[in-house]
Amino acid sequence: MSIAFRVDKSELSGSGHFYRCLNVAKVLKKKKINVKFICKKNNLTKDIKKELKENKINLNEINYKKNSLNEDVNQTIKVLKKNKTKLLIVDNYHLNYKWESSVKKYVNKLLVIDDLANRKHNCEILLDQNYVENFANRYKKYINKNCRTFLGPRYVLLNPNFSKIRKKIKKNKVKNIFIFFSGSFQKKLTGIIHSVFKKKKFKGLKINFIVGHSSNKNKLVKNFKNENYKTYIFKKNIINLMKKSDLAIGAGGSNSWERISLGLPSLAICLSDNQKSICNYLKKKKLIVYLGESRDINVKKMENEVTKAIRNISKLRKISLSGQAIVDGKGSLRISELISPTNEKKLALRLAKKEDCFDYFQWINDPEVRKNSFISRKIKLNEHKKWFYKKIKNKKSKLYILEASKLPVGQIRFDFESSEILVDYSLDPIVRERGWGQKLIKLGMKKLKKKSKNNFLAKVKPFNYPSVSTFTKLGFERKNLNNKIYFYKSV
Repeated sequence: MSIAFRVDKSELSGSGHFYRCLNVAKVLKKKKINVKFICKKNNLTKDIKKELKENKINLNEINYKKNSLNEDVNQTIKVLKKNKTKLLIVDNYHLNYKWESSVKKYVNKLLVIDDLANRKHNCEILLDQNYVENFANRYKKYINKNCRTFLGPRYVLLNPNFSKIRKKIKKNKVKNIFIFFSGSFQKKLTGIIHSVFKKKKFKGLKINFIVGHSSNKNKLVKNFKNENYKTYIFKKNIINLMKKSDLAIGAGGSNSWERISLGLPSLAICLSDNQKSICNYLKKKKLIVYLGESRDINVKKMENEVTKAIRNISKLRKISLSGQAIVDGKGSLRISELISPTNEKKLALRLAKKEDCFDYFQWINDPEVRKNSFISRKIKLNEHKKWFYKKIKNKKSKLYILEASKLPVGQIRFDFESSEILVDYSLDPIVRERGWGQKLIKLGMKKLKKKSKNNFLAKVKPFNYPSVSTFTKLGFERKNLNNKIYFYKSV
């Protein structure tokens, strides 16, 4: 299988588009998928080209005059035809419906990554990772009926290593501050940061400041010296710096999701129009301290906000840690599983652990799950955590996780009553319509197999057609009673 990414990186668009595509590409490479990048010539730095080479990802550069959409179409098609590409992933605001319609004739599927929800798309799959007002519905008028959508922060395309790190509440003191605005150099903000943190009141802090590649020769960066202050030129692996930090200062772009995933309290600044709605919604959900747009930031405001955050760090930490239920760092793994499904024979079932709490929380609040549940209201996080931690300790219940290539993709729960074992299961949206419900139930029932018979019972709503079909195919006996369908089976 051959997959191509059409993405650019520039001073104007920053590096976020490129790196989120690279995160998916790395996971696909581990699945032995042939991956290539199609990028506009002169858009990529030497460091980024080197990173593609290190990951053994082919780079196809296209070259044309400014704003020549037709030439972009022609040169992209040429690359696609040459490599017999099955799937094209597009992450570029400048490529429109006309471009998509022309190019999709040469691939089996087109996947578009967008953030704006301001234009029509012609694709089979649309992904928007942003956490904004009404994110689940904002593309309805921009896509065709057959387009599958994957919307919201569950699909944030982070480096999968973020999913392995979970910060714990530390002592109520700030010692390390992480600062990163963009892969593009932010001259004004850099000057403000320098002015603030050279003040005596912040002398005891350790500052790690990441700046863009283009600032490598900038005098403002080169000439600034401070014993408690380290500047890195777009350090590739910033996870280690972030996990050691107690507070962050950054933009409303890609790094905001990394900070939320780690539960790292942050002061956020809007750098572009497409970050406004994200920053405002994250502020509303109390996941960031929003300082406003970059044009409104000055030394005095930055100093005051940093001082206030340090004073209230204990409260900020507790609020920030709740963000891990929203951004779990597994988005790249999910999209890779969507693109390249795991062989059903390699699916595995294991007992649920404390760390699975947030996965269960996302599944239980999935719109389809709530619709098919006998209690349809949305479950709150604190309510769920109490239920989940109590349930995994309860000897009369067994909770299992279904994994595809080590990615959690579903759950099954057995509750032991006097003469019956109640069955409850659900699958992640990315693996639905694969027939995996039957596999999940079979694996679960096998785990409970004993010498004596087990009497299994499942209660299903009549219009929950996938579950009705699943239990019927597994040979469960069906009985209709009081607007419920009861499925029985003795094993």
